[in-house]
Amino acid sequence: MKVFIGGSISIKYLDYEVQDELDKIINGELEILVGDAYGVDKLVQKYLDKNGYRDVTVYAINGCARNNIGLWKVQAIEVPSSIYGREFYTYKDFAMSTDCDFGFMIWDGKSKGTQANILRLINMNKGVYVYLPYQRQMKSINDYKDYKKLMEEIQ
Repeated sequence: MKVFIGGSISIKYLDYEVQDELDKIINGELEILVGDAYGVDKLVQKYLDKNGYRDVTVYAINGCARNNIGLWKVQAIEVPSSIYGREFYTYKDFAMSTDCDFGFMIWDGKSKGTQANILRLINMNKGVYVYLPYQRQMKSINDYKDYKKLMEEIQ
């Protein structure tokens, strides 16, 4: 089983609830797919490295990882040189969404990229756990009905 872990760049630390979920993933010996961004990606990488977890793949645009703390294998995602901005990083997120079996997103309730990942995963019929740090709540999102309820709760 492969899990795509991602989240908001604005998040500066991992709550105990997130660490507990990461421990379950580690103990279940799941393969972790994570990006190379700052925020949640880097925090998750630090946690995994601190715990000596090796079954990790870092997805990076054109193979140039901004963060690869555990020196894990890198999955290069090729992006045409004509692509810029948010769309540039969407290629990487799409690849992780495609390659995983389910997702775990740590979302500030504002990040459009994390929101797009949640929606993309459910549109691919993949479940996603969403942790909302400012509410200290974990939600299981399995379909569009769950997604709409989540969106109503954060507004």
